[in-house]
Amino acid sequence: MSHSKSYRTVNELLENWEPRKSDIEFIQNLIRTVRNGGKWEVPRNGQIYVFDHTNKTLTMTAGIVDFITHRTRVICAKLGWRVLIDVKGPEDDGQITVTECGNTN
Repeated sequence: MSHSKSYRTVNELLENWEPRKSDIEFIQNLIRTVRNGGKWEVPRNGQIYVFDHTNKTLTMTAGIVDFITHRTRVICAKLGWRVLIDVKGPEDDGQITVTECGNTN
């Protein structure tokens, strides 16, 4: 007997993800209430984001890039903001890599 199941990767699941109204409102509230240079910490995965209101960017300075990063990028793009990844890992040997995520249109 042959069973054919459809399996999708995490990337495929996130590719078409659309935020709920409450997701957008959450990020809007963060943008409104966290001062320029202020930080947002996500305890579940150790992410720390720094706000730059002048350039409309959130820069992730610590933590693991995961689905929360992707979802934050999607929401920020809808609000005209970008998410930058600037995380130093143990294999980086002191070098920091900055990667831009988000809509660059």
